[in-house]
Amino acid sequence: MASAMEFRIETERLILEPAKASDARSLHDVLSDQDHMRFTASTADFAASQRYFRSLEQHWRRHGFGAWTLVHRQTSETLGWGGLIMDEDEPGWGPELVYFLAPSFTGKGYAYEMAKAATVWGFETLGLDKICAFAKQDNRPSQRLLVKLGFRKVRFVASLKRDYFERLP
Repeated sequence: MASAMEFRIETERLILEPAKASDARSLHDVLSDQDHMRFTASTADFAASQRYFRSLEQHWRRHGFGAWTLVHRQTSETLGWGGLIMDEDEPGWGPELVYFLAPSFTGKGYAYEMAKAATVWGFETLGLDKICAFAKQDNRPSQRLLVKLGFRKVRFVASLKRDYFERLP
């Protein structure tokens, strides 16, 4: 298995490092903020956040790709996490682009910067033939971000109450 450093990516403003269990310390406040995480899922307590980030770390070992922790290159602040994951409950969807930022970092292009790097990495390094994403219909910022990245809305998935997007290389 490759080392975590082999999966580290640097963009103009970000360092993307494979998510690990210890990231729960710096990102629990985001993950447990029910209002901010209203378009996805939140955790009830710190133990649940630890389990979540442990699962992200294990994902890298199982699949050879996963979510990164987003670190600001100049300030070393942890901004959020995101990347490419396989939904263990719905593996048929294939690799899925996900992104979550702390409220103070939204609307500043960081999600786009990470998502663009993840998409390029997925196609060019992993050789993926498709990347999917989901966004609730009332999550306009995510819908716009996906379209800007070249994703195409395919359909509404009623069981998830989300629009399904996909992008080909």
